Amino acid sequence: MAGGLDLQAICASHPLHRQLQLRLDPELKGTRMAAEVPASWLVPGEPVHGGVLATIVDTAAVFALIGATGHDWSTVDLRLDYLAPVTGQQLVADSELWHIGGALARVQCRLREAQGEFAVVGVGTFRRGPRLEAVGEGEG
Repeated sequence: MAGGLDLQAICASHPLHRQLQLRLDPELKGTRMAAEVPASWLVPGEPVHGGVLATIVDTAAVFALIGATGHDWSTVDLRLDYLAPVTGQQLVADSELWHIGGALARVQCRLREAQGEFAVVGVGTFRRGPRLEAVGEGEG
């Protein structure tokens, strides 16, 4: 938890994140995220849609920043390289914080199947948003 934040609870508050079963590794301050693509989103014999993969990369990068700063972040720019098709449901995204400034940050995120090589690499620029409150803060 960053500054009392429960990153997993914040992540699970969004319906899309719940559908993708996004899970943060609590030991890695938000820099590793696991996902499970719903079977209903897959077309037999076809790779996972690139938009689904982009969503996971974007979300993983933002949560790495939240874990490091306690602030929300919004995407300014995200560039993805699709290196190999992704066909499995179990995915892992690892983020590396390249730069965190007062207003902007830069993050690299690498996505792979749970037991495979990296298949997608994304690099993004993100704008700092408001400080997030820990559960229970600001109530009452």
